[in-house]
Amino acid sequence: MKKKIIIPWILPLIMVINANAQWTSVNVPTPQILTNGTFTDDLHGYVSASYYPVVWRTANGGTTWDSTVFSYNVVDMDFSSNNEGFVLLRNGNDHYINKTVDGGLNWTSVNFSINPSA
Repeated sequence: MKKKIIIPWILPLIMVINANAQWTSVNVPTPQILTNGTFTDDLHGYVSASYYPVVWRTANGGTTWDSTVFSYNVVDMDFSSNNEGFVLLRNGNDHYINKTVDGGLNWTSVNFSINPSA
């Protein structure tokens, strides 16, 4: 079951919606303000800070974290399973998409184009 991580400024709303849920606080080893995250199950999670070039991942429910540093800043990310995920990266006005199929151990560039006249 995919679970979204609570973003601090919407915490009261999430807490009300999930009033019966049990919450556990975990520490991510960064001074950055985390703005995006998802857990694909109880153990596997991924978090990032907007416009910062790092994605942190855990495979043990947040007990330990490791990170991947990208060449460009992370704008957004989404994981459809424990293994498959995408990050949207930005460098100035240029955007890039990277994909993982092994839970964030390795990343490959995804070719895409935007046709403004379409």
